[in-house]
Amino acid sequence: VCVCVCVCARARNCVCLCRLWHTEISHRLYLTISGSIPEKIGDLDRLQKLSASGNKLSATLPESLGACLELNMIDVNRNQISSTIPAGVGNLTNLEYLRLNLNSLQGSCPNFSKLTTLR
Repeated sequence: VCVCVCVCARARNCVCLCRLWHTEISHRLYLTISGSIPEKIGDLDRLQKLSASGNKLSATLPESLGACLELNMIDVNRNQISSTIPAGVGNLTNLEYLRLNLNSLQGSCPNFSKLTTLR
């Protein structure tokens, strides 16, 4: 039993973020979820891809996302996210793909000048 943050897509399909952190598959996380991305996602320091498009994500993008320095893809389009883009996303120098459209994002974009690999 995981005592940390778990994300459940369906009753039988739970992903324990804490366990993924210690496994070889922690470099890739594809989710089908509702709710919000937990702040603990920043503990997944080897995470390379976050794909959660077409879900029912709401609330905010966690500030801790900026701690996932190996991220090269963030795809959270077609959700219900209503926050600003965390400033730390501007420090993800490996980021090649950033897809945030079709949400209800607010505020201004952080400085993306360090994102030289972004397409």
